[in-house]
Amino acid sequence: MSTLWDKYRSAIYANCMLPEYTQKGLSYWRDYLFATLMLWLLPLLLIVVIPGIIMSAKSGFLFLIVYDLFAIAVILISAFLPGKNVFWRKITFSVLLYGLALLLLFYLGSFGPGLIYLFAVTFFAVLILPKKYGYATAVINTVVCILFGIAIYTGFSPDMMQAEHTIGTWIAVSSNLVFLSFMIAIMVPVLFNGLESTIEEQERLRSDLRKKQKDLEFSLDELKMKNAELENFTYVVSHDLREPLRMVTRFMTQLEKKYGDRLDDKAHQYIYFARDGADRMKQILSDLLNYSRAGQWTGKTDRVDLNQICSETKKMLCKASVEKDTEIKWDRLPVIESYRTPIQQVFQNLIENSIKYSRKGVPPEILITSQQMEDGYLIIVKDNGIGIKPDYFEKVFIIFQRLHTQHEVKGSGVGLSVCRKIVESLGGKIWIENTDREGTEFRFTLYNFPRN
Repeated sequence: MSTLWDKYRSAIYANCMLPEYTQKGLSYWRDYLFATLMLWLLPLLLIVVIPGIIMSAKSGFLFLIVYDLFAIAVILISAFLPGKNVFWRKITFSVLLYGLALLLLFYLGSFGPGLIYLFAVTFFAVLILPKKYGYATAVINTVVCILFGIAIYTGFSPDMMQAEHTIGTWIAVSSNLVFLSFMIAIMVPVLFNGLESTIEEQERLRSDLRKKQKDLEFSLDELKMKNAELENFTYVVSHDLREPLRMVTRFMTQLEKKYGDRLDDKAHQYIYFARDGADRMKQILSDLLNYSRAGQWTGKTDRVDLNQICSETKKMLCKASVEKDTEIKWDRLPVIESYRTPIQQVFQNLIENSIKYSRKGVPPEILITSQQMEDGYLIIVKDNGIGIKPDYFEKVFIIFQRLHTQHEVKGSGVGLSVCRKIVESLGGKIWIENTDREGTEFRFTLYNFPRN
């Protein structure tokens, strides 16, 4: 039954709608409304026509029976005959309604549904046809009412109408029909114009959105290409520069080993500076490569236990931690669905940063806690180190920006910028909380990724 109904509906919509619509404007909705009307009209005709035929047969109105059968046949042809212009299907439907209205008025008078069908013609015309046809049907209704009024006044009307109406009652009844017909013909197009403006605006917005989506997709593809080129360039540069730096370090070492007893203190100091500069340059190149790769994660997500991450990080930083008698504590951190390696890198960089920037003579104390949010977790890393002034809260996240000289604290100024890039690539954000306590409090957010 469902398949039969689907075939029936497909045939109706194929014949009663223009196939070339690219946008769902007002013309599309007029055709769609007409197709839907035809879809339900045929089954509902059985409810109206069969009782009408029976009553017409009992009353002796054989012409009504013939017209009802003729109307059904024409509607079936209009609905299912392929290749016919949709506009003429609509006109045919309207003419059939007019014919039925006139017959009902002639045979049954105003007590019959003739006036209702006259009004229905105008109502359907303003819905499925352009505006001018709505006015045309209202004018035709006026002419029909005038002609029947003249017939009643002159005595040329059928006996049924003569028995029902004086000219006064007919004018009272028909004037209401004319009034409603013109009201429908005037008001519905105004409503349709507003709907058409809304539809056109929606289509324009959809078109703009599609264009912007295409532009964004193109920009993202271009950005991915540029990132890949930048990563490749960074890798090549860092690889090519490391070799001469290794040569500098190796020859400085050989120079000191072979001619060390002949060099004065100044020469030894120069050798030290050369090797130290080469080592720092190698570290900068390594950090730069890490930064270029940060935020590009592939593969499957995993259940990441942040407690285990802290434990592993503590082991990796064991040497630096023991040297400064560091205490690292964490308290019931969550388990999330995300990428394990980048999250571990964030924890490692932040904990290493806290150890590195500890106060002289004060063992570092690092506490890691979490707070559950509506859609993720807030992670807090607090230490008792030298702290950061509020003016530099943003500056420390910029690559190669350092607040201390190399002599004071060794480093390249890349660690925190890597943290920011990783956290933001995972959909979160990272910042420094302004507190009255000594030390620094880093905060960042983490979210669960869909399992893949």
